[in-house]
Amino acid sequence: IVGQKDRGKQVETILRLHFHNHSFTEIDEELPVPAIVFFEAFPFNFVFNRGMKLLNIGRSMANALPNIVGKNVTDIFLLCRPVIPFTWDDN
Repeated sequence: IVGQKDRGKQVETILRLHFHNHSFTEIDEELPVPAIVFFEAFPFNFVFNRGMKLLNIGRSMANALPNIVGKNVTDIFLLCRPVIPFTWDDN
């Protein structure tokens, strides 16, 4: 124990670890985020499939551009930057 503070109903304790703590330092490559959380955090999101068809849009995107679900993303949006083809494939 490096330090300890009494905070009324709680006690704050600071510990020094003397072992390699791999399990607490590893970061998952893929952090699972439920779709509802993602859509709430990014209200201007849009989701499209390999055919470039819009499958879902965020709440604010729907307010700005209603009735775009089901349309081709390249018919609605223009990719200005980076200067690359606006396709699913990266060739």
